[in-house]
Amino acid sequence: MHRAKTICLAALLSAIAQAAEPPPNYAREGQKALNYVAAAVKFGPRPAGSAAQAKQQAWIIAELKKSGATVE
Repeated sequence: MHRAKTICLAALLSAIAQAAEPPPNYAREGQKALNYVAAAVKFGPRPAGSAAQAKQQAWIIAELKKSGATVE
């Protein structure tokens, strides 16, 4: 019984360790996300109904479409 518990615990710890490791492209994807934020901020203040808000919305839709997303 003790051996079975030890094996289960080892398997659980191994799974947790693997899940905790970031994927290989983690840093690249993080930088990509920051680049999107930087681009969004460049639109400046975007009050509801403003031209800047409309421009940002169009940019977001274009970016989503470039990635293959269907935008309705």
